Amino acid sequence: MWFELGLLTLFFLILLLVMLPFWRNLERRYLTQELKNHPSLTIAQLPLGIVNYRFAGGSDLPVVVLVHGFSVPSFAWERNAKAIEKSGFRVLTFDLFGRGYSARPNTRYNLALFSSQLEHLLEHLHIDQAVHLVGLSMGGAIVSHYAQSHPERVASVSLLSPLNEPVNIGPLKWPIIGRYLTYAFYLPHMIKEQIKDFVEPELLGHWQQRYQEQMRIKGFRNAIYLTANHALQQSSQQALESLNKNQIPTLLMWGKKDQLLSFNQSEKVRSYLPSDHTFLALEEGGHALQYEKSEVVNEALVAFFRGLSDKKEPARRPVV
Repeated sequence: MWFELGLLTLFFLILLLVMLPFWRNLERRYLTQELKNHPSLTIAQLPLGIVNYRFAGGSDLPVVVLVHGFSVPSFAWERNAKAIEKSGFRVLTFDLFGRGYSARPNTRYNLALFSSQLEHLLEHLHIDQAVHLVGLSMGGAIVSHYAQSHPERVASVSLLSPLNEPVNIGPLKWPIIGRYLTYAFYLPHMIKEQIKDFVEPELLGHWQQRYQEQMRIKGFRNAIYLTANHALQQSSQQALESLNKNQIPTLLMWGKKDQLLSFNQSEKVRSYLPSDHTFLALEEGGHALQYEKSEVVNEALVAFFRGLSDKKEPARRPVV
């Protein structure tokens, strides 16, 4: 009897473990269904799928492109985009593939994919001037790689706590097991883990609510898993060094209380950048410094852009 009871317990335990990724999956709707519920969104059809974006400001103004990080989509810039726009710039924000209201193609989510997405979006919008690129966290790695491949199309690069070296994701990189662990344990806790972005937790509620919206759209889990196993495993050293090689004006900002990408990394990153780069350390800044310290960040970005425009007009992108 005890043996049979033990086998039954073991069976239900195995069943529980097998079913856990399904029970904890929040994905209930397809992207096309969600887009019908948000008719005000602006969508671009790119080669790998649709991209949700916002492009606002005067048509003759310098262009600033804000690129978000690993998992938080373009709402991460909601305290920055309009403020920069009001300061005399045209501002582009968009959701990276796999996030927000952009497509979730089943492909390698590496830095080349996101750099290509940025290039295709600029072409779609017929932006023919060199742009000011701003990258947060993984977005910093993306804009650095884009600038390395297209230096003539970049007026400046601003890096906010940029991803710069491979991230140790432990067993999540193991075949089969890694995907299981991601779906069953890592992803269900991602909403709570957002607290690590902040120094002031009282800001977290609104952030978590917005974050969860994208988790209901099919394909999010796959995109996060593949990004962790590809983009997060790439080094950005050569791309960062290319900013010096190509003499691209660079601004670096880092929060001293960053819990995700330690402020200690800033010294190494600075060694890669142009010797005349601008550096700003935020004493009370966490990883989401663009949100918690938006006024300081916006002021620094605008001052940096204006300082460059005082020196020379941005170069024009070549006509293809």
